[in-house]
Amino acid sequence: MDKARKADALTFVADFKLKQDDGTVSLHRLAATQAAQAATLAIDLGQPLKDCIYLVLAMELGCPLVTADARFAARARDVYGDVRVLGE
Repeated sequence: MDKARKADALTFVADFKLKQDDGTVSLHRLAATQAAQAATLAIDLGQPLKDCIYLVLAMELGCPLVTADARFAARARDVYGDVRVLGE
């Protein structure tokens, strides 16, 4: 890795840590039951598992899910009403 890319990566990690410390970003561990729910949604909605993990976490936290994928948003709204498309 060249020096500029390494510096960028270290800056990103430091910024991410600051965002955790000030509460802008929070980390959530995925429980086995949530993983199973996300897997079921991925199959039912025909969407990637990673998208459905975010959907399950948004539902659990009661917060909006924002995505750039309009197709996913349309499908996810059938399960959870507070799904938004970035830029709308």
